[in-house]
Amino acid sequence: MCFVEAADKAYRDMRTLKCDQSIIVSGESGAGKTESTKYILKYLTESWGTHAGPIEQRIVECNALSQSAHH
Repeated sequence: MCFVEAADKAYRDMRTLKCDQSIIVSGESGAGKTESTKYILKYLTESWGTHAGPIEQRIVECNALSQSAHH
């Protein structure tokens, strides 16, 4: 499943099932995890941000959290 499909499914499931969703981006050093995460966050905020309300800001903020956990 490509990252856009994963992001879309996670968001739709969160809205439909009313439960939290996670997307795990894993791989070796230099595999593009950070870039993939950025694309996922961009997709979620651009595609659903106007309809998502406060979730948009929470998604954007999680990028800083994911980066701090990584280092």
